Amino acid sequence: MLGAINRVLAATATARAPDPFAALDAELAAIAGNPACQLASLSVLAIKRGKLAYQQQFGQRFLGAGPLPARPANERTLYRIASISKMMTTLAAMRLVEEGKLELDTDVSSYLGFTLRNPYHPSRAVSLRSLLTHTSSLRDDAGYSWPCSISLKSVLVPGEQNYGTGNMWSRNAPPGEFFAYANLGWGVIGTIMERVTGERFDLLMKRLLLDPMGMHGGFNPSQFSSEDLSNLATLYRKRTTDTEVWNAAGPWIAQVDDYSSKAPVPPPGIEACIPGTNATPFSPTGGLRVSAADMGKIMLML
Repeated sequence: MLGAINRVLAATATARAPDPFAALDAELAAIAGNPACQLASLSVLAIKRGKLAYQQQFGQRFLGAGPLPARPANERTLYRIASISKMMTTLAAMRLVEEGKLELDTDVSSYLGFTLRNPYHPSRAVSLRSLLTHTSSLRDDAGYSWPCSISLKSVLVPGEQNYGTGNMWSRNAPPGEFFAYANLGWGVIGTIMERVTGERFDLLMKRLLLDPMGMHGGFNPSQFSSEDLSNLATLYRKRTTDTEVWNAAGPWIAQVDDYSSKAPVPPPGIEACIPGTNATPFSPTGGLRVSAADMGKIMLML
């Protein structure tokens, strides 16, 4: 009898034990719901001493549209993580370095199949290391994404069809000497990765990184499973009109990954895409969709 009472008391004490994360949950919920800068959704994960210490989600991965109900964020919610994608592209590129397919300090011209030079500093080669460290002398002033039908060679080489005025090259800084953040460099890296493997960038990233790590999502939503697609977060901004000006009193306007009325389509011309000519349609620089939980796998690995 006494043993039974002790068990009941222990169970009651456990049931009444305070949630150690209640205060943190409340604070994060307040951040997500702050009227001055509200978030449609928020996914948070923390690693401490090599172990998962905290994970929680707030808000809606889809806010609803017409008859379609809202869907809350969950542990599997995939977000387009923008420039954090560069780290993932780097991890896959370094696997190719380990396999001997790439070298960090080799002139990348030998991988691309054409001579890549800053025309204002033609004696200095562009290396993979300089691309990875934003010291290649490339700039984003002429853009950093083109359809499959346009080769990077035609954009980057003087005299080629899409070269224009050469604004993608720094006039003042030769390769390897000056840091300047450049998304374009990652399109070049992705193209190099395609060239040395013969594989399309989105599929290559699955083989080299996502599948081995047990990660969902990827760089091409049109190839997602139905489960991943249902967990994909639509990214919103509050606007009065769909401009770059945030308006806290405005409605939520979908910006990226709103597939409520139609399925995602592949990049135009993907059927005729030749790996190793232009990887930018898959956005090696910012196009990965991944969950906070799967980012935790990367954190634990590193």
